[in-house]
Amino acid sequence: MNQRHTDGGPNSFISGLLVGGLLGAIAALWLAPQSGKKTQQMISKEAHRLQRTAEDTVEDLKKNAENTSNDIREKADAARHDGQEWLDHQADKVGKAASKVRNTVTG
Repeated sequence: MNQRHTDGGPNSFISGLLVGGLLGAIAALWLAPQSGKKTQQMISKEAHRLQRTAEDTVEDLKKNAENTSNDIREKADAARHDGQEWLDHQADKVGKAASKVRNTVTG
């Protein structure tokens, strides 16, 4: 049987966080021994906490994406520089070889 494991990444985490928070709120309603007013306050407080957690997670994801982008840009610049140095070296070698051939043919 062919099974694939896919990593949902940050979107799956946030979705799980929101679904978990919602399920927790529903469970609190069903199992709450306190009054409706107290339960509403508890759910409101939990919803605000969940919102802050989601906002913090999104901010962390943005920072990680920016850091990754910067790292990739730096590595690409370094690779481009190394490649240019290699090309310059090869061009110099070809130039020297062409000079030798010219000198041999004319000399």
